[in-house]
Amino acid sequence: MNEKNRGFTLIEMLAVIVVLALIMVIAVPLVLKTIEGVKQGAFKNSAYAMVKAAELEYAKQVL
Repeated sequence: MNEKNRGFTLIEMLAVIVVLALIMVIAVPLVLKTIEGVKQGAFKNSAYAMVKAAELEYAKQVL
């Protein structure tokens, strides 16, 4: 029994899993919120571009 144990104990593995789960609980909502913000920004830019295109087309028709 002079060999060193080089493995992880069950408690250490559970601690790592708990820490990773906590990181995910914090990170996932932030990432989802960021993605939603990007989608809304893209939608606003697209809507703005369509309005400007309609204004340009109207100006062409009037002139």
